[in-house]
Amino acid sequence: MIIIRLVRHNDLLSDAIVADCYGDWTPWEASKEIAHAEAVMLGGTVIGAYAEGGVQERPLDYDHGNFKYEEFVGLPADADMTAKFEHYLRSPEVLGEKYDYTGLFEFAELAIEGHLRHHVFCSALVDDALRGCGYFPRPLPVPAHKINPLFLKQMLYARPDIVIMDRTSPVFLAHIAPKAGAVP
Repeated sequence: MIIIRLVRHNDLLSDAIVADCYGDWTPWEASKEIAHAEAVMLGGTVIGAYAEGGVQERPLDYDHGNFKYEEFVGLPADADMTAKFEHYLRSPEVLGEKYDYTGLFEFAELAIEGHLRHHVFCSALVDDALRGCGYFPRPLPVPAHKINPLFLKQMLYARPDIVIMDRTSPVFLAHIAPKAGAVP
């Protein structure tokens, strides 16, 4: 299984992303507005694209619970697909990639093509990894750098076989359990 963490942190960048993604539209449950996506790796770390430092692998609790909302989306995937997903995210070409600040202009619909090559933001990173491991059954008509967190959530929710979970889910707990023989 592949697990994606969708979250809204308590910060101004998250507030700005939510305001842009959701605009005047209020979701059915406004408390579930998300602004960030990251991959939960087997063994309990996360990989995401962060405004402070670009693509990094961090401990699952790097934010110390400082968020307004959090959910985990489990995506059915066999061991081969999960391995490809994690391999992509941990590759030297991806880890350390710079954050795509100017690419965020495209979310604001300012008609500014701001995306920089070899720069990425959170939802584009997750989307790239899912495309790379073959998760989507067909090619997507939108480039990854145009996928904002809300769009990513909608793409994931469109599949009927996903599992929405929290930190107490047995599936989630098994996913983050330390691997046998791993060095702490």
